[in-house]
Amino acid sequence: MRIVIEPGSYTLENVGDVAMLQVAARRLREQWPDATISVVTEAPHRLPSLCPGCEPVLTRERKDTGHRRPAPPAARLFRWNVWQRLLNGKPATPLSSSKSVVDAVTGADLLVVCGMGGLNDAFATRASRLLQSVELAAHHRVPVAFLSQGIGPLREPTFRHRVARALAGAELVALRERLSGLPLLDEIGVSRNAVRVTGDDAVELAYLARPERAGSGLGINVRRAEYAGVDDSTVGELRGVLRDAAARLHTHLLPVPISHRHGGLDAQTNRALLQDIDPASDGGAALLTPADVIRQVGRCRLVVTGSYHAGVFALAQGVPVVGLVNSTYYADKFLGLADMFGCGCEVVRVGDGAFAHALGDAIDRGWASADEIRLPLLAAAAEQVQLGYFAYRELKALIERPTACPQPQTQPATS
Repeated sequence: MRIVIEPGSYTLENVGDVAMLQVAARRLREQWPDATISVVTEAPHRLPSLCPGCEPVLTRERKDTGHRRPAPPAARLFRWNVWQRLLNGKPATPLSSSKSVVDAVTGADLLVVCGMGGLNDAFATRASRLLQSVELAAHHRVPVAFLSQGIGPLREPTFRHRVARALAGAELVALRERLSGLPLLDEIGVSRNAVRVTGDDAVELAYLARPERAGSGLGINVRRAEYAGVDDSTVGELRGVLRDAAARLHTHLLPVPISHRHGGLDAQTNRALLQDIDPASDGGAALLTPADVIRQVGRCRLVVTGSYHAGVFALAQGVPVVGLVNSTYYADKFLGLADMFGCGCEVVRVGDGAFAHALGDAIDRGWASADEIRLPLLAAAAEQVQLGYFAYRELKALIERPTACPQPQTQPATS
């Protein structure tokens, strides 16, 4: 059995995406113990420690070192022509870096699109690279499965149609939330027969690492990015609210970074939040693996976060969450997460006039309810873990189902 995984992060610098990859690789290994499992990546040097036993497949525009190397226009044009020829069934000699992906996908028995929130307008460029692999697999009759997916918003017509076509051809589409994902799949014509709602695969890692008792810290994370709708002015407002909350609740602030891209995206923002509260803090820059971040979250009684997976890691350990949103993309993420757990996740929209007051009140409510909702949150996490395992076992059954063969015609009985 040869399995190729398209992960949520090619750089392996987002611990939420890495957590989903780790769970996916292990669950696939449990279903097919002797399989060769390959992961498309531009950071092959990181893969062995994060996913032991998985083989790297280099992305098309990266050197073996995993460092970014911009391709000249002529090379990009050549690469596009290669893909067109392959999809049209004509022979071609791809670039060396392209060949590894093409050979891996066309020679696979299964292509798995690992857990991610990348199939949306905000990440259309990255998603286009992923969809190339899906389209190539479909052309060569390689089964495709989408697991632990957060999908949408999809408003750009051409991209929306391309995603719809890819999902419609999949053996299985497992969503990590039902609130926005299911209606969207209905809109774009994806049959419910192949769709399952499982929750996020990363729930399992955090649930298994849950501490016996709730922590005492206040976890913080803010995603300062255009797609999140958060800028420097928002960070300045948050700083005052969090400082006041820590003093009021007699607690300490614990940074919970998720993305380490671009020189440590979340850690930089966390340092800005803590600059006049804990000037010596590194913002969580040293917390580089899912296990590191999950352990930090386990020290918290409440987590205030603008990053989805900090919320996943918290709720799965029985820790309530206040989710900060200022875009449709993040609103869908957090509202869907709140729906999957049923309680313990309050969503606050940043940027409006009453934002600071609303956030302070939400922090107080979450802090006060932490003991009461811990067991219901853990029960919801356990249920999602089971749903995830059901989906992986179903995937194995789908892949290994007997191929329908023509039945021999019977001769009419003669007297």
